[in-house]
Amino acid sequence: KTDRFKMVYFDDLDHNSRSALHFAIEMAHGFENVDFIHTHICPTSRAEMKKISDQVLELVTKGDINFPDSFPSDLSSKAESNIKDQLTDRIGGASLLLSASGGSYQQSVYFGEIIPQMKAMIEDEKADLAVFGRHEFLHKKPWGIGKVPFWSMLSLNIPIVVAPASRE
Repeated sequence: KTDRFKMVYFDDLDHNSRSALHFAIEMAHGFENVDFIHTHICPTSRAEMKKISDQVLELVTKGDINFPDSFPSDLSSKAESNIKDQLTDRIGGASLLLSASGGSYQQSVYFGEIIPQMKAMIEDEKADLAVFGRHEFLHKKPWGIGKVPFWSMLSLNIPIVVAPASRE
């Protein structure tokens, strides 16, 4: 274990989670030498994306469908690139706050079932704290906060913080 504190923010890329992201960044700014890991988990696995990509490429090759541009042969890499662009757009200049306190900003994208991928990400990064956003889903499903069930958050075996809902 390093002496750097690792905080992961799981971003579902929903418009309601932007305020939770900024809450997490402000909280991270309060620590020295924090590594802030901005993470999105795409629920479609890389294998499923490869299968879809192969099927589409076969249809393009046969002439059954046309694309104005070439269709990417590695759909998951294209998806990962697009997701990282969205993460960059969402964080904006806030990552500079982390640098000011000796911290760092990183991005990670995982593919597959959300709960197992959350656990894998935390294990891979040796994260110390997970931050989640809370939004309108709170009262629609029992024991749910956002799109991740509360019991799943607790199963991560690290401290969790649920950011306040947006007041917008």
